[in-house]
Amino acid sequence: MRPNLSSGPEEMKNLHAETGVPTVNSERANRSTVAIDHAAVVLLLILSGNQVVTMQGRSEIAIVLVSLLIASLFMVRGQPIISVRPLFVMLGFLIIFAAQGILFTFFPLITVTGFLLKVFIGYSVVRLVRNFPLVYVRVTAFLCLVSLCFFVPASIFSNWGIDIRRFFEPLQRLSGVQGDYHILIHNFDTITVGYMRNSSFFWEPSAFAIYLILSILFLGMVRDQLKKKTYIYLLFLISGTLFTTFSTAGFVLFPLAVSTHIRLRSVNRHEVVKDGLKVSVIVCVLLLFVAGFGQKKFLGEKIRQQYQHVQNRSPRWDKTRLGTFVFDLEYIRKEPFFGWGIHSQTRYSLHPYKAISGHGSDFSGLLARFGVFGFLLYLTTVYWGVFALKDGKLFSSAIITLVIMASLFSQAFLNFPMYLSLMFLGMDKWAVVSRAPGIAGFRLQIISAGFP
Repeated sequence: MRPNLSSGPEEMKNLHAETGVPTVNSERANRSTVAIDHAAVVLLLILSGNQVVTMQGRSEIAIVLVSLLIASLFMVRGQPIISVRPLFVMLGFLIIFAAQGILFTFFPLITVTGFLLKVFIGYSVVRLVRNFPLVYVRVTAFLCLVSLCFFVPASIFSNWGIDIRRFFEPLQRLSGVQGDYHILIHNFDTITVGYMRNSSFFWEPSAFAIYLILSILFLGMVRDQLKKKTYIYLLFLISGTLFTTFSTAGFVLFPLAVSTHIRLRSVNRHEVVKDGLKVSVIVCVLLLFVAGFGQKKFLGEKIRQQYQHVQNRSPRWDKTRLGTFVFDLEYIRKEPFFGWGIHSQTRYSLHPYKAISGHGSDFSGLLARFGVFGFLLYLTTVYWGVFALKDGKLFSSAIITLVIMASLFSQAFLNFPMYLSLMFLGMDKWAVVSRAPGIAGFRLQIISAGFP
């Protein structure tokens, strides 16, 4: 049956549904939605580490404006803002904040509101963006290409004594960022360690490295949605860019992140042996990788120095990642259940000087700020989302969650919406039924309800 070309707007609107042939308007709407989805993830990453936006005095305004923008996007798309998981998460944090208010007789309303708005932004982007992990991989791949356009020429010309940063001086002044050479879309390394490092537009290379680690994890989840050549290209691009960060945390977590791409099909004895050999080879290669780079100055020596600084209580020992963990233990021991809050007045009340200087690392920081209850809230919601995305695969979900939690040792990522968004992964997975091989040949049936 031929469509009536003289049909009115309502008939044309339903033409695709009736005939299966996309209309021009439907194609435009789809392209517009895809563009908005990618722009939303770009905005999420900008709010999660671009100093031009996150510097003090600007971040508060940006968080409020983006929250209003996202709320309007919910209304335009006709999607409900409220759902079970964000209510569960918000209620959990509000209970923790209320308990802290009673314990310390102090409730920082503005600080708590800002934190909850960041949670809302993280949730909203994951909820609104169709196939969030795939879009995140595409966006970070684009950031890799952009960063390399600046990093590679800067590295090459620096060997000849030419500093190309001076060509971007107007953009650096426009950014208003102090201490770094930031040109809005790229943060040039200040070369404090003898070689250049790639930061993209984030505040330092290790932040960029960890966001790339997340991309590698997501890439393993969506590889079936990509052509093999595209998957290999993205894996090499993201991994290669990760190496340009020279980040200790990035290099340590890289083997674990890549290991989540391994697929096992242990159904019969022949496949068990084959998979075992495959895993053994990959593990040996990754161990050689770690051992080789462990000899590098930025990795092995850096870890040893941090240990010595903490052991000797050298000046600024608590600024190191290991030192931060040791520093936070005092807070965790004294208030293990609800933590010390996110406001500097209570968070560093045992060491008031830290209220000004602060420190970064969010594994122990999560426990110190929100206590065991907050830690378990974050851990369980992240695992639940990963579990849903991995179709109920227990072991691989546990490894991915382990990498995410370990990455918190690197920086204070929970100050930003990106890591808060990880609590809302897999919300479109209502019911996933998977089979996993159990002990002695038994199979365990797993039913996952990725509650929306």
